[in-house]
Amino acid sequence: MDAWFARHLAAHSAAALRFAHPKGNILTREIIAALTAACEDLSRAPRLKLIAIVSDGPDFCFGASVPEHAPGEIERALPEMHALVRELLALPPPTAAIVRGRCLGGGFELALACDFIMAASDATFGLPEIALGVLPPVASVLLPVKAGFARAA
Repeated sequence: MDAWFARHLAAHSAAALRFAHPKGNILTREIIAALTAACEDLSRAPRLKLIAIVSDGPDFCFGASVPEHAPGEIERALPEMHALVRELLALPPPTAAIVRGRCLGGGFELALACDFIMAASDATFGLPEIALGVLPPVASVLLPVKAGFARAA
C-alpha cells in the first residue's frame, strides 16, 4: 500500500485488509481464514467508515488455490470461501476491493463481495473456471446483481 493510501485510511477511520501470496496472490484456505477473522474483528469496530481489501504485487489475485480444489479438499475450501463472502456482505461499513492487474476466479468473487470495486486502469477481470466447465458459485450469484443480468450473461 502506498504511503498516501495508508495516511488517507488512517485519517478517515478506515481499515485495509492486505493479503499476499507470492505469484498472483492465490487465495489459499489460510488467507481466506485470515481475511474472515479480520472481517469478524472489524465488524465490532463501530467507528469504521470503510474497509479496503488490497493485495501485494502487480495483480490483485489469480484466484483460488488449484490444489485446494482437488477431491477431498474442495469440501473444506468452498464453505470457507462462502463464509468469507458472508462476512464481507454483513460488514456494517462499506467495503472496497482495490484492484490492479489481473483479478480472476475466486479473486473476482472476493471483489464482487465488496460494496465497491476500485479498478486501476490496468485491471482485468475474468472467470477462467467457466472455460473448464466449472461453476463459479459466488460470481454466479453476485455478478448479475452488480453488473446486471445481460452483462453477466
